[in-house]
Amino acid sequence: MNTGYQATEQFFKDVNWKYETAENVFHCVVELESGECASVHVDTSDNTIIVFTALQHEINEKMFDKVLRMLNIINMASPVGSLFLDEETKLILCRFGQVYSSQNMTADDIGAQVSYTMDTVELISKFLPKLEDGTYQPEEVALMVIDPQETKE
Repeated sequence: MNTGYQATEQFFKDVNWKYETAENVFHCVVELESGECASVHVDTSDNTIIVFTALQHEINEKMFDKVLRMLNIINMASPVGSLFLDEETKLILCRFGQVYSSQNMTADDIGAQVSYTMDTVELISKFLPKLEDGTYQPEEVALMVIDPQETKE
């Protein structure tokens, strides 16, 4: 058992999430602040964190181009994310992941990496309604998601 595994196990216990393990993989489903459910997957064998969710924002035809423009900007700037607009259901499938270094990782370090990945999903969900009602342009939303430090309410 490696220290990355032990740190990850400690993180899941600390946050009190109900999780499953299989070999070196930790998996759970959590509710985000936005009310969306997200799948959180941490693999300690290759040091990857993946957060996946289907954002429950139905996109009408008018919104379709705006959202695609926003997603293209985010995808160009963010190596950790991939977003897909499901044309059939009009839902946004959001998959963000990252690779981290397992050397001397603590439970807090793992938590920070998981939180960063989840926060990206939260920001996208948070700004979609503002994009729809015209409060923001797609480029503004994309920049807020790419650089959360610039986000001001």
